[in-house]
Amino acid sequence: MPPRDLPGLYWDDETKRYFPLASRPAGAPSRPASRTEANVTSVHPQQPSNRRRRSPREKEGSPPRKRQHAQQGLEEEDTEPSEPRNTVWRSLNALKESPLGTYRRRCMHDVQIGKLSNHTPKTEGAARVQFDGPVTALCAKENEEILIGDTWGWLYSVRTDDPNVGKRRFGLRTQVTSISRSGPICVATSFGSPSRLLTKNDHTGGVLTVRELPIHVCSDVWCGQVLDRKVIIGGRKAAVCFLDVEKHDYIRLPRSSDVLALCQHNKDITYMGMRNGIVDRWDSREPGSKTDLAVNMAERPSAWKMTPAIDYLRIVHGHELVIRTMRGELETHDMRFLRKNTPLLQFWGFSPTIESKLGITVDPGEDFLFSGGGDNLLHIWSLRTGQALPPRDVDTVLFSPESQVLGQTATSTRVTYPIRALEIIEEDTQVVLWMAFVNRLDRIVLGPKGLLL
Repeated sequence: MPPRDLPGLYWDDETKRYFPLASRPAGAPSRPASRTEANVTSVHPQQPSNRRRRSPREKEGSPPRKRQHAQQGLEEEDTEPSEPRNTVWRSLNALKESPLGTYRRRCMHDVQIGKLSNHTPKTEGAARVQFDGPVTALCAKENEEILIGDTWGWLYSVRTDDPNVGKRRFGLRTQVTSISRSGPICVATSFGSPSRLLTKNDHTGGVLTVRELPIHVCSDVWCGQVLDRKVIIGGRKAAVCFLDVEKHDYIRLPRSSDVLALCQHNKDITYMGMRNGIVDRWDSREPGSKTDLAVNMAERPSAWKMTPAIDYLRIVHGHELVIRTMRGELETHDMRFLRKNTPLLQFWGFSPTIESKLGITVDPGEDFLFSGGGDNLLHIWSLRTGQALPPRDVDTVLFSPESQVLGQTATSTRVTYPIRALEIIEEDTQVVLWMAFVNRLDRIVLGPKGLLL
């Protein structure tokens, strides 16, 4: 019996199952056009057009009439709105008339994209903290403080409500490569040699514990992540797992290449991204260090003659793995089923770089992806559709080295340094993006709270 054409779903021949259209990978066959139109017509009745038709009384050259907008916050305009404004206006109308379900969520996301595209970020000034070297890592503790690491191995803390209040916390002697937090436990790693693992537990009074890693265990630590009490670090041709952060027992996972990125999906599954472009999946419930191949970015042809080193991994939407490579690839893969390296979404516009540390973060609602690039710009994409937001307003406001004064207007100066770290925090009334480049930390107001919800 052939598969039925169900509204909002598509049939996958490999798994013999239906999946939502939003999760259909690139290149998958679409439904027949005739049945698609019939289904759409049956589920969503034809909506009246929102476009204002020209009246016969309006002649060529006559000034356009004033239009009154019903939505709060939209004022009368004597001219036709710009294209981004038109997009928001159409999305708002569609949102009012759409029923509950996937189509309504899509309209809400279109409104978010329009608001974020039209909003001009405001630089409230840099944190008045003196860093000894360029910042390499950021980690926020909810809406209280931010931990910062630099190339000289120093750890600093800055209060989110008052960026001018900051202090030096501890020195790891070599470059801080990662800072991670899970509940009351915070860990930081240093490159070495010897590499060090710092642990802080808020439930024990915030006592700092430093552990030196012997070379035969792990050296040249590039990354680390904590989940509950389980810590995994990645370094030169190996990853090391501490099932309990406060115990010395560990599991060593030899690899064929350097481990540059880690992502703990849950308490059992861990993804490891390596310099050779391979992503391995390790299940801690299985004995030994056996892993499964999840994604191989090295098999994909590329115009850039660079190594497909994977420097970032993160799980979003429960099953999608965000992968970034140093040669300019940024995409998501469905980890429920392995589809021979076929991505769900590809985020175009990311520039390749030789930098091993570039800032990247995801908003709390997992709707938008923020990343620095080889062009020293901040790029934003939708994690739902893959759409790239225009970076021109962000470029003129965020990347001004002269923006030392609070509330300074935008300039067209572009920073000539890469964005080393990014972190998004939702405060009581607004959404704030913390951005670090060189030895400077800026606090950027993206908009009111709820903008990215």
